Amino acid sequence: MPNEPHSCVTLNLRARLDACKRQVMQEALDACHGNVSQAAVCLGISRAKIYRLLEAYAFVHDHRWHPAADEASPVVTRTP
Repeated sequence: MPNEPHSCVTLNLRARLDACKRQVMQEALDACHGNVSQAAVCLGISRAKIYRLLEAYAFVHDHRWHPAADEASPVVTRTP
């Protein structure tokens, strides 16, 4: 039937997009050594937006400071 999903098609668009966003954010944070301000610039978004996304996607502040990070931006890691 056309309205029934095939058994091999169990994709949820929202979940897939969220997973992609999480991955890209993690890559940006890794590339910027956890510096949130620099990661926001790399992603082309504001600091306010990246902080909202960090909270939404369960990233947590590690409370360590990376020597290369500016003092206004804490190192951020993703919860396991």
